[in-house]
Amino acid sequence: MGTNRGARDAEAKLRRCEMRLRALVDESEDMILRIDADGLIAEINPAGVQLLGHERAEDVLGTPESALWSVPDDHEVFLRLVHEQGRIKDFEVILTARDGHTIIGLESATLIRSEGGGRPEIHATVKDISARVADTQALWRLNNELAEQSQRLKESQALLAHQEKLASLGQLSAGIAHEINNPLGFLKSNHSTLVRYVRSLEEFLRVVAREGSPAIVQAREVHHVDTILANMGPILVDCDDGFQRITSIVQHLRSFSRIDAGEERRPVDLNAGIEGALTVARSELRHVAEVTLDLAPLQPVVCVEGEIMQVFLNILLNASQAIASQHRSQKGHVTIRSGVAGDRVWVEIEDDGPGIPLDIQPLIFDPFFTTKPVGQGTGLGLGISHDIIVDKHGGSLTVRSSPGAGACFRIELPTASR
Repeated sequence: MGTNRGARDAEAKLRRCEMRLRALVDESEDMILRIDADGLIAEINPAGVQLLGHERAEDVLGTPESALWSVPDDHEVFLRLVHEQGRIKDFEVILTARDGHTIIGLESATLIRSEGGGRPEIHATVKDISARVADTQALWRLNNELAEQSQRLKESQALLAHQEKLASLGQLSAGIAHEINNPLGFLKSNHSTLVRYVRSLEEFLRVVAREGSPAIVQAREVHHVDTILANMGPILVDCDDGFQRITSIVQHLRSFSRIDAGEERRPVDLNAGIEGALTVARSELRHVAEVTLDLAPLQPVVCVEGEIMQVFLNILLNASQAIASQHRSQKGHVTIRSGVAGDRVWVEIEDDGPGIPLDIQPLIFDPFFTTKPVGQGTGLGLGISHDIIVDKHGGSLTVRSSPGAGACFRIELPTASR
């Protein structure tokens, strides 16, 4: 009698354990299912039925578990790993619900072998992480939008700084050009008058020399009048050449003064732009570098001349500063080349300075990036040249450089006939 009572107690205890286990399975928020040896769904809990979009477990039982997987190849990998390892944890799965929507989950499974040596079953749980993935994707999209807005803000800041810089440069250039042009005007006028006076005096002195007294002849020899008359012509020619050079500088300064005034695009010979930039940069370059020009005839480029000149000037000034930083006993060298490649013209400005370190080469066109000490550079020169000027003109600005072997900047722009 005691034995029967013990058996009944054990049986009751077993039923209570089964009820608790069943309650755990039924109340679980994760999908729990048993897959029989034939790969069919033998059991599934209410959470699984609901997750798959069904109303009754009978709608799912007996169907192939593989039919739930959106990617058959993933299912084959899952089965192979379970059979090889005996268990698997958090295998990422993509399932398809009854209405066709996608379920992203983490599946953990255990291989259950029967005592009689029959084919094993698989007990599995699937945790739905679709909402988490959706939140992550939304956060990723938000981060992308913030990054894009940050980039646009950075570009706007660069453009604002560029416009302020151009306004100051334009005002300075216009002021200098005006101050030079006023005295230049009356100097040229006086020079023309002086040329006429000298010619009249030459003729007068010739007459006097022919008909003058011995005292005049002697004075002519004492004061080297013949030598003065011989040298006067070349001196006046040199003065005229100097006036032309000053006039050229004033014209190039005026080109820069129009940058901030909405200068319209027009056909421009880039070779002339190079010479203009060299004229403005001459004071920076002449003490540190010799300049070699290798310019080919170019087709016109439709552009804002002052802006393209600014690109050339930025690169030339960078080359000058790079060479100067080496404190050489002899001058460095800057070579400027131009040519045509298909429907594009190109200009290369190459220096034999220290070159650009490999780790910062990808950064040199970023707005506000600079290697100069605080207060000595804004980091706008190359960034403005690349993003706002050259790109706007449909061209490209690239660099090739090896540390210790100088740098070569190449500007390409479409021709006017394109």
